Amino acid sequence: MDKIELRSEKVRNIIGAIPPFIVRLGNVFLVLIIATLFLVAMIVEIPKSVEGVVVVKGDSLYLTEIDKIIDSKIPKGVEVKIFKEGKLFYNGFTQKAITEVSLKAKAINVEIPIKINKKVNNGAISFSVSDGVKFDCKIILPSSSLWNEILSH
Repeated sequence: MDKIELRSEKVRNIIGAIPPFIVRLGNVFLVLIIATLFLVAMIVEIPKSVEGVVVVKGDSLYLTEIDKIIDSKIPKGVEVKIFKEGKLFYNGFTQKAITEVSLKAKAINVEIPIKINKKVNNGAISFSVSDGVKFDCKIILPSSSLWNEILSH
């Protein structure tokens, strides 16, 4: 059987037309969602860090290997964590900026401006560190917003 249209032309016009209020409301929601995403991208901070190997020379630490390319200097006051066999050995802050970090990830020799004590007394445990000892390190770089990261790449 054929479908019989029982609606008048006025009814078909009303049913077929999209109310302008719904269109405006949809546009407002889209703009709000995009503005919210933009705001979140500007507010959310991304922590950055570099891991590497340091060697003790005298009373200083020298960064000899890093896990990724650093494209800027490491500023003064950056936290440096030194690990031995996965356990935190020393935690300190750089006393000056490190500007000599090259783009090579291997075979670098940059002094980390942290002075260490060769003799450590941690309550019941006392030990000394000799030259040439290697430690793992993690340098906590200043974080930047997600928006800055998107724009920089």
